[in-house]
Amino acid sequence: MRTVLIHAYECAPYHRPGSTIGAQRPYQFAKHLPKFGWRAIVLCCDFSRRYSLEPKGAWKEIVEQQVLDALDSWNGMESLTIALPSLQYADWVDRLWLKTVILDTEKGIFSPKPGFGRGLVRKISTFLKLFRGDHSQSWQKVVLLAAETLQKRGWSIDVQLAEHGPDASLFIARKLRERIPAIFDFRDPVDRDMNLASKFIFWSFVFKKFQFPKGVINVNEVLTAIDEKKFKKPTIKISNGFDLEDFFNFPEKLDQELLCIGWFGNIQSGQNIQPFFDALKRLNPEIELKIIFRGSDAFRYQESLKETGKNILLDFKDPVPRKEALRLMQSCDILLLLSLLAPEVEYLSQGLIPGKTFEYLATLNPILVVPGDGAMLDAFISENNYGKIGRNADQIAELIQEAYHQRIRKESIWGIQYTQEDIAAYSRGNQTRKLARFMDQLLST
Repeated sequence: MRTVLIHAYECAPYHRPGSTIGAQRPYQFAKHLPKFGWRAIVLCCDFSRRYSLEPKGAWKEIVEQQVLDALDSWNGMESLTIALPSLQYADWVDRLWLKTVILDTEKGIFSPKPGFGRGLVRKISTFLKLFRGDHSQSWQKVVLLAAETLQKRGWSIDVQLAEHGPDASLFIARKLRERIPAIFDFRDPVDRDMNLASKFIFWSFVFKKFQFPKGVINVNEVLTAIDEKKFKKPTIKISNGFDLEDFFNFPEKLDQELLCIGWFGNIQSGQNIQPFFDALKRLNPEIELKIIFRGSDAFRYQESLKETGKNILLDFKDPVPRKEALRLMQSCDILLLLSLLAPEVEYLSQGLIPGKTFEYLATLNPILVVPGDGAMLDAFISENNYGKIGRNADQIAELIQEAYHQRIRKESIWGIQYTQEDIAAYSRGNQTRKLARFMDQLLST
């Protein structure tokens, strides 16, 4: 059995709350790889212990002991996950940057501290961190020590899989590349969170440091093509997916009288939920709905909908644990999906298929895309008959009214009836099989 070292800053169940979909990817790879002749050792960052190690203290002894304890209790056949802490700061640049931001310890997100001076220092330190690593930089030394401990214990690693983002894994892979061949797995574009100046600097100067992988993986055709062009290495698409074991035995719908529409997740910049809200104001008075919203800013959106005056029951709450979210998804009649298209941005020029799409599919519920991208997502949903595209408020209102009457008559909504067999290609098991074959292929050349 071969061994892959996966370093993933975000990995379930140790991830920060806002990284649920991305964190599932390495977790599910590790879970399924042993079926295909690979075991994974996953080094991830424990959200509850981030920024906890004193850089001048005995952190090396703490990390080494944790790795050794994990190895001692492992049977060596299934995959192993070691959730590591990170340092309070990596170096003087990282420490300087951290002094200019506020860390939300519950959500794991950063916001800038006010003040011109702090803003200037933040810009300078952010520039310098392009060459060192982003907010995950303080985890790099911890993982390098853990990898060294694995090898001292006699574990031979065949390949390393560097999960991005954030970028700690890329820097780690670069430092280990002489001993362990690397594959990059991009859950997000490399430069997604960079401004124009940072992108120019990254592609002009920093990117040259990361042209060493044996292969590159990305989540859709557009991103895979971009990576193949930039890295000039073998590339493969391995989309996000679902694991049926995470789902339940398809429970009864939440309410037999109301049509239930659900939205789960945060609303990203560029996504527009307003046409859906406008459609609710256009519905005929007899239409009875329940809207379930689980995501950030839920209460703000609920306030804006109180003006509808319709028979609409609003169930809006902040994000909930994944297991509860999946149960609610299955209990809805329709699942709302927001498109994202930005023609001026290369990696969004053909839209995006959000990771939650595949978990939506696992519920076998019809999907309503708003307002549609006229590109990748629309084609995926329409051509496979997984749902409908609502391009404007009037069209969305018509689709909801049609669905409501079909629900009352106990007919399939919009005539959509796909099965588990229809979506089997997107199971995590099948996606992991592609990963195993890709690794086998790269190591044989």
